[in-house]
Amino acid sequence: MRRGLGLTEPPEVTQWRSFAEIYLMENQLTKLPEDPRCPVLLVLFLNRNYKLGTISPSFFDHMPALEILNLSRTRIKSLPESLFRLSRLKRLFLNHCELLMALPSKIGELQQLEVLDLEGTEIMDLPKEVAKLTKLTCLEVSFCRRINQGTKSVRANALIPQGNISALSQLEELSIDVNPEDERWESVVEAIVDDVCGLISLDTLKLYLPRVEYLRKFKWFGTYKVSRSLSHFKFIVGNHDKRIMNRLLVDLEFALG
Repeated sequence: MRRGLGLTEPPEVTQWRSFAEIYLMENQLTKLPEDPRCPVLLVLFLNRNYKLGTISPSFFDHMPALEILNLSRTRIKSLPESLFRLSRLKRLFLNHCELLMALPSKIGELQQLEVLDLEGTEIMDLPKEVAKLTKLTCLEVSFCRRINQGTKSVRANALIPQGNISALSQLEELSIDVNPEDERWESVVEAIVDDVCGLISLDTLKLYLPRVEYLRKFKWFGTYKVSRSLSHFKFIVGNHDKRIMNRLLVDLEFALG
């Protein structure tokens, strides 16, 4: 545990070998070891190292037991190849990595993943390989707006490939944050809502709906199990200015929703 000590250099490589948990969050690290040997490491927290911009491609090569990885609020622009070889990884936190613009298709190789937090990133879309993450119980994602030119471009650059959400049948928590002006959401939102209505384990849902008709699809008093199982939900309905909504008090935002 070396949290918030103002570290500018990581611990010596020899110190990584024997620990099952390493907490280096809230420091000023700019780099990490190339390929530390961590045979028993289960938990690694590197979040809130705001100056950490790159991670060696081989950094995770010798962490065979890693289950929890937190890289939130760093300045990474891409994910190293070795991360996708973490066959036991269950929780991956990348929230507010504001320079991260793409989620590689190799994310589908992390088939033990239960939590994937991409809230506050700048990714353009989800790869179709996300559908392979069938053990996911929590998915949070924010999409950066892409300027499209014409209907064909909108269809070709869908935010979420058809069937991805319905494939994640174990989801208990789902949050999808989009820019209300992103035309790609208009092209997929109806299919997404239909998929969400089939998630019988869903407990928490956050969603933007361009029109109230989509809200009615949940049939709160009908046969859809998801509507009856939700205990926490937040819907923004209509083309609200995103910046204004984010400034509202919680109670007022709830009333408007």
